[in-house]
Amino acid sequence: MANETRRPLGVTLLIVFVVLEGIVSVVHGIDVFSARHDTQFLVKNHMTSGELTWLALTAIGIGVVIILVGLGLGTGSGVARFLVGLFTVIELGFGIYGIVKYSGSQQATAIGMTVLALVVLYLLYGSRKSREFFANN
Repeated sequence: MANETRRPLGVTLLIVFVVLEGIVSVVHGIDVFSARHDTQFLVKNHMTSGELTWLALTAIGIGVVIILVGLGLGTGSGVARFLVGLFTVIELGFGIYGIVKYSGSQQATAIGMTVLALVVLYLLYGSRKSREFFANN
């Protein structure tokens, strides 16, 4: 049986930030999805409606997965930690892409997604107490 370690405050904050990250991803996806037929937005961002739809649905799907897996972090699950890390890196990529590619509210949401992803990655892998918690559970 694993040696269970008390969950540090940083991991609790991590869970909150991961759920927020998932929510921001879903909101970003919905925001982008709502612009999929806006001709001016499509021309300004050099995208087709199909490309924008694919990106939006992917962001929504990843956001939902992040929320669900993020809730498993509280148990110290190494699998949950790996999956959150993986999806957060993907989120970071989408955020950076959105900052460069979009404008207006889509760009603002992408900035928020990028900042949250960086915070989550730090809390997930950068904190000594967090690393100990996941190593001992």
